[in-house]
Amino acid sequence: MKREDSWITLGSFHQTETTELSITNEHGVVAFNIKVESMKIESNFIYIRYHLKQNDEIIDILVFECWWEPEV
Repeated sequence: MKREDSWITLGSFHQTETTELSITNEHGVVAFNIKVESMKIESNFIYIRYHLKQNDEIIDILVFECWWEPEV
């Protein structure tokens, strides 16, 4: 997934294990631990609420939502 300009965000989400999210730009890489609070996956929708952590401290609680329609 590529976000604005040269920022690249790569994350892996798992319902029971702590995973990682990394953000890369021209200055380097910043990595965070991810702990999923809730996750819902349907045929056309994904919802993930997760804790963004660094050094075992919660930095923020975020929500990722994505939904789509089939091509016709």
